Amino acid sequence: MNFGIIGFGHVVESYACAGIAGAGGRVVALSVRTRGRAAELARRHGVPRGYEESEALVADPAVEAVLVASPSPYHARHVALAARAGKHVLCEKPLALSSGDAQAMAAVCHAAGVQLHVARPWVFAPLAGGFRDALADLGALGRVEVVLEKRAEFPPDQWRRQPGGGGDVLFELAPHCIDMVRAFVGEIEGVAGATGRDLRGWGILDTATALITAGGVSCSIHVSFAINSWRGIRARGAKGATALRQEGDAWILETPAGEQRQVLNRYLPQVRHFIACARGDEQPLAGAEHGVRALEVIEEVRALIAKM
Repeated sequence: MNFGIIGFGHVVESYACAGIAGAGGRVVALSVRTRGRAAELARRHGVPRGYEESEALVADPAVEAVLVASPSPYHARHVALAARAGKHVLCEKPLALSSGDAQAMAAVCHAAGVQLHVARPWVFAPLAGGFRDALADLGALGRVEVVLEKRAEFPPDQWRRQPGGGGDVLFELAPHCIDMVRAFVGEIEGVAGATGRDLRGWGILDTATALITAGGVSCSIHVSFAINSWRGIRARGAKGATALRQEGDAWILETPAGEQRQVLNRYLPQVRHFIACARGDEQPLAGAEHGVRALEVIEEVRALIAKM
């Protein structure tokens, strides 16, 4: 399948291009808004065409699917452009900046008859099946923690550091945590409490914690741009503990029986699944409804933080 990529930041350069190639796809076009950068990036990555306008990319007849990796405030517009051009869409998280916008994006794609998937790398992690098995072996779950901490050094003028710009820690990291809870523990039933802070003085929320209930189990979610620490999900039950975590490109499963480690590009399994769904060979595990649900939970968390 031939892909066009809208937006070309660190995640795309480091993981997405290689993941698409590893899944049997081919990047045939990219678009970035910075004048002159599209052509330079296309040359550097061996992409046939570089566009400065996303409209030109979605109009390219060679493009069959679009990866939307632009800044979050542009996701809704770029997904709609691609869908109306008849392209299947894989969108980076968050799907949008509100659950209402995400639902509208899903409706546009449904009307156009194209797939809309949202990035869910932890759900497609190579050791995810082993983690599910380990959870089942623990018996009654007593505590589940999901932690994504990543000390970020965003430039002062970057969109992620602009108040209201859609780049705070809830939009950037919490969707992964919500995905992990829903995929491994159960559907989220409610948010019991939440706190959030601006530890680095950026004027945005850079650290947050939420207490939620899922599948009848109490879970905590912690996300932060302020420190580098643990990244993953861990659970304790009646018969021991287990964890699935990430270190660089390595996925690590910890169980009472020992540790397993596997290195795999984080995009590859999901792109392979996306291509299979677009061809009608598989049913979606990362459809728009997952992006919508993540945003609904984030909105609950944000409302509780606002009351602090």
